[in-house]
Amino acid sequence: MRLQRQHHNDCFSGLQTQTPFQNWGRKKFRSICVDTHVHRIMNIWGYVRTKNPLETEQALRARLPVRYWKEVNRILVAFGQYTCRPVSPHCYRCVLQEDCPRIGVSPRTSPST
Repeated sequence: MRLQRQHHNDCFSGLQTQTPFQNWGRKKFRSICVDTHVHRIMNIWGYVRTKNPLETEQALRARLPVRYWKEVNRILVAFGQYTCRPVSPHCYRCVLQEDCPRIGVSPRTSPST
């Protein structure tokens, strides 16, 4: 927190790709972290329509309530690794399958029983 207060103008005004601290990336200075899973899933759901994680971050900052910023990455990374996978997602076992618009998704088929 002290670094945030001390260097507010250097790090937190606007969305910068560089930080004044060596080896500290952008995620270190934000409350909302958008990686490929968050970017991909938010676009699949149609919550945002963006082309890259930076655009997704900006769209989420404008649209997603602040109270969800810290949780969204943790939840969607796990969801994206095990259910809504980048290749052959497991839509048939997803708890959201009835509500998901599946924009740009080719789901795998349900295994035979």
